[in-house]
Amino acid sequence: MAAETAPNTHLLAGVRIQITDGPDAGLVATSDSGGSFRFAVLRPGMVGIVATKDGYLPWRVLNLSVETYPQIQIVLYPVPPVNASGTPATARCNDGTWSWETSLANLCAANGGMAYTVCPGPLCIGGRQ
Repeated sequence: MAAETAPNTHLLAGVRIQITDGPDAGLVATSDSGGSFRFAVLRPGMVGIVATKDGYLPWRVLNLSVETYPQIQIVLYPVPPVNASGTPATARCNDGTWSWETSLANLCAANGGMAYTVCPGPLCIGGRQ
């Protein structure tokens, strides 16, 4: 499955999923209107995968075992917007809006709290860069 991350979780059509490493490097699949995609046959082994869609940051995984993980879920993050001065957003709020706040104390206070920080960025937490 291919989906957008919270807070606007929904399935994504048109995500291009490519095997980049491993015995089946070069194979490509595209998610359908229900977010589903399928590779007809993947040979056993470790693979690298990249998923892309316009308006979203690329999703990557390396050294994924086809035998251990025959089904995967791809979760894409939208490309953060920039404000009028060209500064990228620092976080996404739980109501789906974006924030340019640089203080955790005030971040998304009027918008239901923070869904996630934008990485890299001044508020990036949890090592998700």
